[in-house]
Amino acid sequence: MNSNQNRIPIRKISILCCILMIFIITGFSQKNSLQVWHEKKKMGTNFVTGFDITGSEYVFPNDIHRVFFDAETNIATVQIKGRRTSGNILQYDMNDKKILWSKKIDYEIHELIKCGNLLILNEYNNAFVIDNRTGENVSKIMNYIYFANPKYNIGVAYFYIAAGEGYYTNDLMGIDLLKGNLLWKRTINRAYGWNDFFFLNDSTLLVAASGLHTINIKNGTGWDYQAITGVKTKPNYTGAILGALVGGLIGGAIGGLIGSAIYYIPLNYAPTLPEPEIISFISSNTLIDSTYIYFASQEQLAKLDVATGDIVWEYPLPKEWTSKSSIFMDDEVIYMINHGFAIKGGQRINYGKPFIASFNKKTGEQIYLSKMKEDRELIIDFKQMGNEIYLLSQYSIAKYNLETGTMTSKKTFPKEAVGELRYFLNDRLFVSNNSGYFSSITQNNSSNPYFYTSHGKVIAMDNTITKTTEVKDFGFRFFRYNDYNIILSNERVFITDKDGKIVAELDVTPKAFIINGILFDKRESSFIAIDLKNTLPNN
Repeated sequence: MNSNQNRIPIRKISILCCILMIFIITGFSQKNSLQVWHEKKKMGTNFVTGFDITGSEYVFPNDIHRVFFDAETNIATVQIKGRRTSGNILQYDMNDKKILWSKKIDYEIHELIKCGNLLILNEYNNAFVIDNRTGENVSKIMNYIYFANPKYNIGVAYFYIAAGEGYYTNDLMGIDLLKGNLLWKRTINRAYGWNDFFFLNDSTLLVAASGLHTINIKNGTGWDYQAITGVKTKPNYTGAILGALVGGLIGGAIGGLIGSAIYYIPLNYAPTLPEPEIISFISSNTLIDSTYIYFASQEQLAKLDVATGDIVWEYPLPKEWTSKSSIFMDDEVIYMINHGFAIKGGQRINYGKPFIASFNKKTGEQIYLSKMKEDRELIIDFKQMGNEIYLLSQYSIAKYNLETGTMTSKKTFPKEAVGELRYFLNDRLFVSNNSGYFSSITQNNSSNPYFYTSHGKVIAMDNTITKTTEVKDFGFRFFRYNDYNIILSNERVFITDKDGKIVAELDVTPKAFIINGILFDKRESSFIAIDLKNTLPNN
């Protein structure tokens, strides 16, 4: 019900560090033109042993745009920026400390996708497939590849017709990346954009686009459920703009780090995005149990057989009210939160009317539908706690009984003192006791909701939502390693053991991530690698 996404600024590295580097490596495919410097450096302190935590820093001649790490080979694929839109792709061996190959790219026309042992370099409406190990071209595809499946080396693209000004059709294609030939073609309406896509298993893709569609990635077969998930507006329609999308996210400003109510939008592929005059995301998330799929569109809530797509039941919804919605379930009931907003031109706008509803999971019969008193008091986030649900709006929180759909209490917060309410917090929020320990809010008092505001405040409420307390000393866990928690607090990064005791501090950013026990942290023109296996004992 709550999903998470991470958004933290990158730290800068001093030029002086580059002068002190002790290893210089030159790439063979552009002799003496590209160099990578490498050195060991202190990256933190282990408070248990008293020893320094060291890591390896790899500094590149220009700013890093993106980097992919292969944990099995210890090879990094690095995109660096040059002047204006120019740059390079480097294949860098972290074991032998050398550049294996490099290629020039133009960031204005190129986009890179990594697919197992292949790299896909999109250029306008063509794609060049490259062997990740050698840098040699494998094939050329006369279409822009949206995403690829590394197990079967199959790319997915919409068919592009170059005649006139050029346009994309509704023909979705599966393409053999090694040979460049067409494997299958399916009609998937792209007029209202792709709201979501993910794999149900290693070969079956589920796409939410004007309904739901399953696609066998190997042969293109699958079922279709057609539904209305967007509308075309008049040229002068604007609606009330509620905020621009940042990095493809609607909801929490820090996303996966501390937020919830996050909805992903693919930003890098025009055919999956609606035209500017389209209002999209008039639909819910896709809710799946072992046998069935539940999905709300503009006109109905539906239960489908996950294997066949057959409709088990549909229940009509008030299409004048429906908007972006969220659905979740318990053993017998499907609950629906209608947020009261949609998306137009990459921005969130007021649309529909906010309400909550519940439906019999077996029959689809509506149990209740409760519209919020204020039509424009849209629901930004929600949090279920037992048979109660808390609905967060811009300046207020209301509590509803999930069994009856009735509001039991509501509290409004002063804008000047608190700021805008942003989202509820989950077990990633940790509270410090100022004695060298952090504890998760679920360990403190899991019956109390916590939320985050635009003023950077964390506020706890009692379950009557009448009493509030500002939390002063807090941190956010941005990942786990074994039984350790890595926590950001007051711009410092701590490691705590399973008991919450601080055992180490790291000089890394919250954009760091772990692959096979190696912590990687991308900086402006370098990345850091820290071997946690040799740094932290089994907890």
